[in-house]
Amino acid sequence: MVTFRYFRMRIIYEKGVSGLPSTTLPSTYGTQFADLEVYNGASRIDYSSASATQSDTTTNPVGQGPSVGIDNNISTVWYAFCTNLQPPGATYIDYTIDFGQNVTADNYFYYTGGDLPERDPVTWEIYLSLDGTNYYLNSSVSNATITDSRQTATQTFNLASALCYNEGTQILCIKDEVEQYINIENLKKGDLVKTYLHGYKQVELIGKKYIFNNPNNPLECMYIHTNNNLIVSGGHFILVDNIDDKYKNKQFYRKKKHKIEDKLMFLCSDSEFFKPIINNNVYTVYHLVLEGGIRYGIYVNDGILSESTSRDIFEKKEFEIL
Repeated sequence: MVTFRYFRMRIIYEKGVSGLPSTTLPSTYGTQFADLEVYNGASRIDYSSASATQSDTTTNPVGQGPSVGIDNNISTVWYAFCTNLQPPGATYIDYTIDFGQNVTADNYFYYTGGDLPERDPVTWEIYLSLDGTNYYLNSSVSNATITDSRQTATQTFNLASALCYNEGTQILCIKDEVEQYINIENLKKGDLVKTYLHGYKQVELIGKKYIFNNPNNPLECMYIHTNNNLIVSGGHFILVDNIDDKYKNKQFYRKKKHKIEDKLMFLCSDSEFFKPIINNNVYTVYHLVLEGGIRYGIYVNDGILSESTSRDIFEKKEFEIL
């Protein structure tokens, strides 16, 4: 789940004519959809205060302006000619929803228009914002297979949530035959990271993303260790030998005890050793996958035992691969 007020779909390619490569913008077709639907689980979020805009200054056909793309009526269609894209020279169109208030969501889809499948978006990026000025890239979709059926829901696409280390987190590695801590943003594929019980493992994947800090949701909030400068997202785990009974009702993120080897995975947002950071700043965060693609215990910031992530989880979180 992620919290935002502004939801921006940056459409980069549309489907184009069947049998030919997808078409970049601007194009001779324009682009369209009937409704852009944003959901939290199975529930449509509140659109009662929502409004929509587009970054094409060309006048839309009558009755096909941005507002009909959020009117919960698939018989009306937003259609943009894409002939005067802004800023000048842009090769994309931004369709932006202002929900009028902060909302929380984890997935979205759109309903196709009433005609011409070649106008369907197939490649886009999703940007989110709390203030309408500072946007961050949440996720992207490339060359999606979109149904040719008209006024029909596409497949569901997920919004990426946070589970990661803040920029500047130090990871214990071995380099030039010396164990040393290296900032996570300076790691690269092939570097050797020290693991719990499994020696040194090569970095297989490392990526970064940008997230808004949301103190109102523990899993979207950044936390700082009370005795260390380690900053992680609230959905991150540290590894411990035991979890006190006083936390048994706080482990809302999981229904059972998860382990890495013989260590229990303890959610940072539940731990008394981590305190929430109370601001709405944008953070640059990172995560890494080690060889084999499974989770390992790793050492961060002067010996705190934490976790690398699995390849499956990493690929779902929409990181920018470094």
